[in-house]
Amino acid sequence: MLLRHHGRLLFIYFFSLCLILLISIYNLVSHHNMSVFTIIVSVVAILTVHFMYLVASRALILTGESERRYRNLVERAPDAIAVHQDGIIVFANPACATLMGISDCSQLIGLPMLKFVPHQYKDIVRKRATSAMNDHNVGQLEEQFVRLDGKIIDVEVTAIGIPYMGKPAVLIIVREIGHHKDVERQLTETNAHFRRLSSLDGLTGILNRRTFDEDLLDTWGQLTLNLYPICLIFIDVDNFKEYNDFYGHMAGDLCLQMIAHKLDNEARIIAGNAYRYGGEEFAVVFPALSMLDPMEAADRLRESISSCTIPHHGLGEDAVVTISVGVVSNQWAPYEHQDDFVRAADLALYEAKKQGRNSTVAANQLHFVQEKH
Repeated sequence: MLLRHHGRLLFIYFFSLCLILLISIYNLVSHHNMSVFTIIVSVVAILTVHFMYLVASRALILTGESERRYRNLVERAPDAIAVHQDGIIVFANPACATLMGISDCSQLIGLPMLKFVPHQYKDIVRKRATSAMNDHNVGQLEEQFVRLDGKIIDVEVTAIGIPYMGKPAVLIIVREIGHHKDVERQLTETNAHFRRLSSLDGLTGILNRRTFDEDLLDTWGQLTLNLYPICLIFIDVDNFKEYNDFYGHMAGDLCLQMIAHKLDNEARIIAGNAYRYGGEEFAVVFPALSMLDPMEAADRLRESISSCTIPHHGLGEDAVVTISVGVVSNQWAPYEHQDDFVRAADLALYEAKKQGRNSTVAANQLHFVQEKH
């Protein structure tokens, strides 16, 4: 390219000199002599043309050195750099070849740029290329490339509109970010794991009280969207103090774990969640109870524990561990506030405890006046 420009400059230089000499010769032949002024003008014109030639030559040399330095930087750049015109790759540096899984960057020349772009990114890449050639700042894009061996890699691409060989083109700088993506995924999984751990009860492994409060709040917030009634069940292990006194606290912990896992399994079958509410108390929430009547769901949970026949010799030789259950559902009454809803379940559990072991009481069986807020 520079040789072509230098050749044109030489042609213009010699053409100008020849033109000045021809004019001088013509004046000499026509007038048989030349005035001093004419000679001075001719000399000044020749010197001016020569000076312009030297300046232009120097500029071309500096431009050539600049281009060579720039090309050397591009060739040695650790990032993949390529240029495409009309969607065809016309330049690629060695790092680009390495990124695409080949040994020679010349293998990329002449290939369509979109050959390396997955289908879901093709439209946005076309738009970015058009914007870049119109001197718009398109910034960076995280996308994917398909290597020649078919492997898909995560990349970050910067696109810049440039002139290349006298025609508009797009220069792209590509950096593989697969490692960063892997780290991000691992961090996301780790955070999710820790969030999950923070939502669980340390002893029983089921959801804890904090998660109960959050889930119930979310469920109550979507009350108008639910097609089925919300059901809340409070559970208390009967005579648990006597169990601890007779068997010891380690056995008591094992007993709570067995009860928690059984409640959790049963709740999931009926599309609900079980929580350790505190001590020997548990809660079960059914956000949209469609499979069973609320009382049927509560009795099913209660019977699942008694059927485990966990011995409770602290009460007697044939006694087993049982639970008392209080249940409330918004299909029985239009509870305006979440606190009223929770209070109703709590009062139902209190009544069940008063009635004796292994019993279920529904809030609609109670006679109390809801407090208005």
